[in-house]
Amino acid sequence: MLSLSTFLPPGYGNAEEAFTKTGFRRWKKAHGKNGAITKHVNSQCHKMSIMSWNDYNRNKASKTSVEQVLNDSYRKKVNENRHYVKTVGKIILLTATQNIAQRGHREGDDVSNPGNVKKILQFAAKHDPVIANRIKNGPKNEKYTSSSIQNEMT
Repeated sequence: MLSLSTFLPPGYGNAEEAFTKTGFRRWKKAHGKNGAITKHVNSQCHKMSIMSWNDYNRNKASKTSVEQVLNDSYRKKVNENRHYVKTVGKIILLTATQNIAQRGHREGDDVSNPGNVKKILQFAAKHDPVIANRIKNGPKNEKYTSSSIQNEMT
């Protein structure tokens, strides 16, 4: 027989067994300020369950599923990644067609002249929030500004 505790993730909260597995038997001690029902209503487990139930009802009313929400989130991430890579590619193409050096003498984050590709990318970030977010919060191995990536793209 399945109960609510079967579906609770580990560390979800201390669900009282009377409300999840065994059932409630001491009805005289159920109500009141220190009653079992009041304690349960104020428990973290109950609050999380209510939030989950509200989310379920909202999704059901709007006819969206968890799968659809995840697909929308994934699609947005893919589009942002494509936009960023296209922008980096266009910057590299610009520097190559204008015969401008792509890299500076030093390429660290703390140097005053990091190179033309990085400098133009910083300029684009001022006008594009997707680019700014990737430069500021993206993993270092997904910025596509290393010399080997620049060589591959040219």
